[in-house]
Amino acid sequence: MWEERRANFGDYKDCQILGTLPRPNGAMVTTVRVDFANRSVTNIFLWRNGKLAGIDAQPTSAPPSFVPVSETQFASFDLNSPTSVQVRFERGSNGAATALAIEGRDGPVRAQKLD
Repeated sequence: MWEERRANFGDYKDCQILGTLPRPNGAMVTTVRVDFANRSVTNIFLWRNGKLAGIDAQPTSAPPSFVPVSETQFASFDLNSPTSVQVRFERGSNGAATALAIEGRDGPVRAQKLD
């Protein structure tokens, strides 16, 4: 895959992680933009149980965009997919964020704020 891309798109320049999203089956998918001299493309990394389970190459695609749906919640919408991801900040009694929760079909994944 790598040599074919270099032949088609020129020398490697840079890469950027665009994000990681949970899938309904419990897997996580990381999207990485890879920049070559003549074009940018996208690599998709599939993770299961904390281990790399697959890599796919795709033309460049836009990362998911999140729009606010409330003061503490954001959602992604993709018209080509039935999957919507919701992200929300949980607040303590003082109104400050105490955790970040990413909601998927299998329930939330929480990241507690450390003191």
